Amino acid sequence: MQSQCLMSDQIDMTRMPGRVELFRVTAILLYYNVAAKSLPGVDLNDPSLATDEFWQRYYARLSEQQRPLENNSWVDVTVQSGDRAALSCRVKLLGSRPISWIRRRDFHVLTSRSTVFTNDARFSVQHRSGPVEDWALSVSPVTASDSGVYECQVSTGQGTLSQLVNMTVVQPAARILGAEVHRIEEGSDVTILCVIDQAVSDVGAIQWWRDNRSLADSERVSLQSSTSPTPARSPRSQLHVRRATFLDSGLYTCGGPHVQADSVQVMVTEGDKIAAIQRRGGAGSVPRPPTLLVSLLAVVPLLTASPVTR
Repeated sequence: MQSQCLMSDQIDMTRMPGRVELFRVTAILLYYNVAAKSLPGVDLNDPSLATDEFWQRYYARLSEQQRPLENNSWVDVTVQSGDRAALSCRVKLLGSRPISWIRRRDFHVLTSRSTVFTNDARFSVQHRSGPVEDWALSVSPVTASDSGVYECQVSTGQGTLSQLVNMTVVQPAARILGAEVHRIEEGSDVTILCVIDQAVSDVGAIQWWRDNRSLADSERVSLQSSTSPTPARSPRSQLHVRRATFLDSGLYTCGGPHVQADSVQVMVTEGDKIAAIQRRGGAGSVPRPPTLLVSLLAVVPLLTASPVTR
């Protein structure tokens, strides 16, 4: 391989940085010329190599690449209540520098490297080593009260670098479609659909109750559920009761361990008897008065007649 040598007559020495910087650059150039290599990301044949602007950009880029993490960066994370939250903090060239997680709401130092400074057993640190280390703050299970900003802070000796993570904890909520009261005729089928809103991950088991008694699949009751959300469809569960009787009336509730419940009232009525009563009292029919009332109406004129003259 032909050696790439940078000759002194190729460099405008009057345009180089200050004296200290000149010695620094010269030493680097001599080393790489002797070793027949190129500087990282530098083309030794680049005509702008001898300008101040080039080296300012070069050293700024090197300085940025050597930072453990980008300062004051902001990350938004959405987690579902009941799940495990893992707030990632990826750092490079950390060495033995301190790295901490701080809850900004009360400036509580939660962790420093692998040491945890809280009695809340839900908090821990998950460390993954490598060229780029990951010091993740883990919260499991996460609750709505954990929402807020968390700071991953690295001490550099000249100050601190921070990454801010804004965690939003969402609470899935059940929503039963239709009216708040379902009126069903006896012998008809009952179908109730429950949709789970604000779900960002699998909601687990969706449960049904009637008057606080758990329901399960049986000869007349069937439950069908899909618990994972998709871009086009929320988790949902359908309850179907065949040939409903009066005993199936009650308050039906849909929910789960980490799902806010919703309820609907189901009233099973004796439809045929109600219809017969309505037909008897409907338009075009004249109700027949009771026999006793007819007898009394016949007697009243006799009682109110004028007394007989003796």
